Amino acid sequence: MADKSTRTSAGPAARTPGDMVLGLLKRFWLPLILVIVAIIFIAQNTQHVQVRFLMFSISSWQWLILTIVALGGLLAGWILGRNGARKRSRQ
Repeated sequence: MADKSTRTSAGPAARTPGDMVLGLLKRFWLPLILVIVAIIFIAQNTQHVQVRFLMFSISSWQWLILTIVALGGLLAGWILGRNGARKRSRQ
């Protein structure tokens, strides 16, 4: 009978960095593609524009405004996702 202490561990604890990167890519491939597309879209829109919202008017580079809107969306999604996870854990 083989001694348990002489076995090698090739289970989940022995993951390589390459396996972890592939796991992250499999899990987050759609968000990663969306982020890349958003970065390309923002980088291609560099003209100076004026944005009006309610009674406010802002004149700035379009890439800066798009970046602020994208970051606001990421923040809102993170907050909503965090609150949804809390609600699911309570049930």
